[in-house]
Amino acid sequence: MMGTTRSGLSDEEQQISDKLAEAFADYINSAGIKDESGNALKLEASSDGIYQAGSYYDYMKSVIEESLEHFLVDTEFPYDASASSGGGMGGGPGGGGMPDGNKPDGAPDDNNGGHGNKHGQGHGNAAENNNDSKTSDGEVSYEDIDDITRNDTTSGLSLSGTYETAQDYIDAMNENEEWVKYDSSMGKVHGED
Repeated sequence: MMGTTRSGLSDEEQQISDKLAEAFADYINSAGIKDESGNALKLEASSDGIYQAGSYYDYMKSVIEESLEHFLVDTEFPYDASASSGGGMGGGPGGGGMPDGNKPDGAPDDNNGGHGNKHGQGHGNAAENNNDSKTSDGEVSYEDIDDITRNDTTSGLSLSGTYETAQDYIDAMNENEEWVKYDSSMGKVHGED
């Protein structure tokens, strides 16, 4: 998406990917897409030429952050992603503690959508909690520590296993590279640019 999700491409494939990203930006900019306030959303190239700038990018990033916030607040932890039906971050209704889109019983009726500290504090980096789970070359084996399976896919990182807390879920997503910060006291996430 926006020319940044693929790696290991040949020069020819990279040129095609760059042209597709540019064509996508042209499409977005000509489509007349507007936010809730009627402001036109535009996708622009960043200083390094990747289409990750402009009001469209900022808007999409905020939608993704809000979606992750809702997932973390609405999901009952411990959360077993393996027991969920469907794909993505756990599938759909009825799967392993996955939210069904309805406000949970007893959820507060406030102006921030109930984003409070429902699930408590995380317990920090898994590597700090268990120094006994190292591979033969001395590297930490996160799967042995937290029993979460991480698989790189063409569309990103696929996670499965049981997450004891919302912070555990964030830590698993950030294992290879930190791309989202989570403030458990406020129930807010912030994606890295």
